Amino acid sequence: MMGLFYTFLCSVIAAFYFICNDIFKIRGDVFIFWRSLFAFLVLLPFVVFLEWNEGLLFYCGVAAAGIAAAIGDMISFNASRHYSAAAISRVAQFRNVLLFFVWPLIVTGYWDRLTSNPYVFWISLVLIFISSIALLRMRRNAVSVNVIWATLPVIIFIGISDVFFSLSMNGIPSFELVFKLAFVFSAVMFLTAGIWLLGNRFIGRPVGLMNGRWAIAGAINGILFILIVATKGLSLSYLENPGLFGAIFSVYSLWLYLLHKYWMKQDDPSDPKLGFVVVVCGIGLGIVSAYIP
Repeated sequence: MMGLFYTFLCSVIAAFYFICNDIFKIRGDVFIFWRSLFAFLVLLPFVVFLEWNEGLLFYCGVAAAGIAAAIGDMISFNASRHYSAAAISRVAQFRNVLLFFVWPLIVTGYWDRLTSNPYVFWISLVLIFISSIALLRMRRNAVSVNVIWATLPVIIFIGISDVFFSLSMNGIPSFELVFKLAFVFSAVMFLTAGIWLLGNRFIGRPVGLMNGRWAIAGAINGILFILIVATKGLSLSYLENPGLFGAIFSVYSLWLYLLHKYWMKQDDPSDPKLGFVVVVCGIGLGIVSAYIP
């Protein structure tokens, strides 16, 4: 139950987190740079009070998750400037389907446990089939096609991040471990975005780091980022399969839709109905996977 509670809380925070760049409309790489730097600076004074005695695999796993998340977030926030965070979030939930197939390849014996329960196995396949059909039918909407192509890299990189994130937690619920994870995550994402921006400058395409309301955007999203990492870390420490976290977390798509419609007063030119079919199937997939013995 604690895993589900932290996941639901994380989904509420995530709605405000993802809608930020719909408001500030800053380049994704610049946004991630300042967001991660602010989060890093907030966490930095507390690192001296912790014992950094985890093994090398923990830090490598968190670093890998941070790099993948930085790339996924840069693409996601860039796409949300042109479309909307709500549209991107709905398509991004298809990563739950990918995680459903990837996780058994990582955890020994998981596939055998899954197939030992025919009801869970076949219901999962039906949900995956419906989700895939909904995604294919979204191609009839011109905006949805652009959203799908813009979101595919997000699905891949955030899915990779979820796997490394979960493996790093190793099923141990610990506030201290989550704090360490948030700090390393912030540092790695800041460095990844910084290296990306330096690369742009090196090839003759320099990017202005102080365009727009960068300080306000970085500070607000930095705090939200810390809260997301903390609640996500606690969620994954209680949940065996990161696909379950991703499924329940998908509810943030609904909060985003409501925020866009009733707070920002924006119409959604993509196909929200089919998008929510993908979301609902992802949630169903996560719920069903909870019954894997």
